[in-house]
Amino acid sequence: MVPFLAATDKNNVMNVALFDLLLESSPYAGLILLVALTGCGMPIPEEAVIVGAGVLAANGRIDPTAGLLACTAGVFVGDLAMYSLGYMKSEWALQKTTHFRQRGGTSKAPERMLELTQRYRPIAMFLSHFTWGLRPLVHLAVGISKMPIATFLLVELIVASIVSLGCFWAAYYLGKPARAWIQSAGVGITTILLFVFLVNAAWWET
Repeated sequence: MVPFLAATDKNNVMNVALFDLLLESSPYAGLILLVALTGCGMPIPEEAVIVGAGVLAANGRIDPTAGLLACTAGVFVGDLAMYSLGYMKSEWALQKTTHFRQRGGTSKAPERMLELTQRYRPIAMFLSHFTWGLRPLVHLAVGISKMPIATFLLVELIVASIVSLGCFWAAYYLGKPARAWIQSAGVGITTILLFVFLVNAAWWET
């Protein structure tokens, strides 16, 4: 069993078995698929898969360069899929963003968050990778805002490379503790962003 999956998904035996099968039978294709799925809403943090890949590379089970490229490709594919659904304004994408707006009730915080995402698209795309659960929504919103395709591809290539490189090599050189540090950084970024969104929402309502 892949060690990082046993630690992060103890209550979901089916997912662990699926991940083991993918990574054992075709590790690089499996990594691309798993990371891409995290960007499409699978309830597993992407850093869990990328850090796990770094640990596997450090243990000699996969090639480090191929593993890193597979993780980067997975980030790119997952984000591109969400962007494309938003850009085409598919019914599913519009339902997801509408549902998110409605979750705020009378508060305009969700609406303000989507507005800020669309205004600061490159920054939102980068930070969404450290705010688990928001990554698919952010890329849907970026697509709905009609960010030019060429611009998206350039920004996404940079973002996917930075995120994958940071998480993968941290795990490769530091091992499993890197996941805890990355998660802590993610919690900090999420807290700061939540505070900023709430302040902006309060200002918007006045």
